[in-house]
Amino acid sequence: MAKMFYTCDKCGERHHARNIQIVEGDREICDRCANGEWVAFQSRVEVVHSTNRFLWDSTTRKFIAEASDLGVFYGRIYADALDVGFALESVKTGEIAVFYLVETKRQEGCGGVAFWRFVPTYDAIRRCPRIDGVEVIIFND
Repeated sequence: MAKMFYTCDKCGERHHARNIQIVEGDREICDRCANGEWVAFQSRVEVVHSTNRFLWDSTTRKFIAEASDLGVFYGRIYADALDVGFALESVKTGEIAVFYLVETKRQEGCGGVAFWRFVPTYDAIRRCPRIDGVEVIIFND
């Protein structure tokens, strides 16, 4: 999973992952130093959840929770796009990975939401290949 804190490649200061931009060449630059840099990836995760708020099913590789247990459970994940999701912080390691919404499953008949399905972003998988194939399911209770 992605780290929770990064060291800016320009100023050398440590910053929370939400304040880091990944620029061309995988350089990690803080918001202050990014002035004038061409930004290829700009993460601005609004919602962070701990893995201890989810059940882990190791056979299906899914984190599962109910929406009412999480409160506001997703928000925008990029400053320059409308993609929504959240960051999932590992209780064991403190590392975080960003997940984005790929499916909103509707209930038959009434049309209400049954569940939302999230998968890790490409960048999260690049940083931590073992999360490839992990999903997060949040049921609408």
